[in-house]
Amino acid sequence: WLTDNRWFRLSAVRPLPELPWTAPRDRGADLVLCTKGHLDLHCGPHQLALPRGASALVPACCGRYP
Repeated sequence: WLTDNRWFRLSAVRPLPELPWTAPRDRGADLVLCTKGHLDLHCGPHQLALPRGASALVPACCGRYP
């Protein structure tokens, strides 16, 4: 969803095991909120498992992350 602020964008992502999602390269930091199931984030050698209801701030230096 686009907003009047060019520095803010709201997106809903629904990754599936058969259709994984990877962040585009042209992003800043992301605030990720897991609303259903669980989400495994990967940034280089680091991994973070988010259960439903958990959130994480992914810094821009992670680049493309799943």
